[in-house]
Amino acid sequence: MNLWEVIMDAADETETGIPSSSSVPTLTEYIRWIRKAVEIITNYTDCLDQLITFSSVANQQKYTVPARFIRPISVEYIRGTQSIYRLEYRDIQSFRYYQQFNYTTGIPQICTVWEKNLYIYPPVSSSAGTTTLDGNITATDTTITVDSTSNFPKRGRIIIENEVIEYTDTNSTQFLNCTRGVEGTDAVSHSDGKTVTERDIWVHSSVRYLRQEPTIYNTGTVSATNGSATITGSGTVWSSNVISGWVIGIGTNPTKFYTISSVDNDTQITISENYEGSDTTGASYIIASLVEFPTQYSDLITLYLIYRTKRRLEELQQASLYRAEFEDALNKCRYEMIQKRQNIEYLGMPDF
Repeated sequence: MNLWEVIMDAADETETGIPSSSSVPTLTEYIRWIRKAVEIITNYTDCLDQLITFSSVANQQKYTVPARFIRPISVEYIRGTQSIYRLEYRDIQSFRYYQQFNYTTGIPQICTVWEKNLYIYPPVSSSAGTTTLDGNITATDTTITVDSTSNFPKRGRIIIENEVIEYTDTNSTQFLNCTRGVEGTDAVSHSDGKTVTERDIWVHSSVRYLRQEPTIYNTGTVSATNGSATITGSGTVWSSNVISGWVIGIGTNPTKFYTISSVDNDTQITISENYEGSDTTGASYIIASLVEFPTQYSDLITLYLIYRTKRRLEELQQASLYRAEFEDALNKCRYEMIQKRQNIEYLGMPDF
């Protein structure tokens, strides 16, 4: 079952009770239909958390989010070594209204997502902290030496060129216990003197997947090392059978699955975080596909239900001698459609 079939099923099942005579839907009926639709979609899907980060830029409000992004669960601004500020999420109208208070720059207070961009307000007055690499580093180094870490948190994320790196501790001149190439970036070598920039805007979000029978691949065996993101296969043919974005579990009954960030060749894949289990050789494994559910699923369902109700109301209005009776309900439908459109990324879905 694909996304659009799920949406159609939800709309069909919740359409019971939509008027076929001159009765006008009540707010209670709208709520009942919408709740039922969300329940159906929830039963078809699973949700995985994700974290993306940005380096703030002075006076900049807009930051481009990835295509997989869904409305944030929380947005945090990390200032200096200690302070963490949680931003309040607002819809686009409320966000624009708040801007009228004419704050210029400062600690961000609110945020919104609009047309694949994250907006914060007020914008920061100074950009994210930076330092400089002290010496070359390879793609596998987990200790990164810099001129100074004095303005960085004890744990967090940094970016060097295009690579995002997570660290769990610091001393005066080093980032320690680094996980290389997070957030879908590639771990590569960097030369002495390159700029190291703090990632001080943290966005916790989620990706929703259709729950369906996955594609399974478990031919051969694997070897994995604790603290490494590289998984090595024996008797595997991963290049033609596995794609990035799928998940792998290691062992007979794996308790944790890791997202595959890249399929390097037939016998090597890289996972999105370091392997947390014990070192293992010749172990069984399972790789499974996940089908991503596009952004703002509940708003999309709601919009579709309102659209269908609006069409039914328009038909009833045209057939009735008392057309004014339907005007309030139609106006509510039109208003709700405008509201929901502002939080939806269609990703190829039919427009209404």
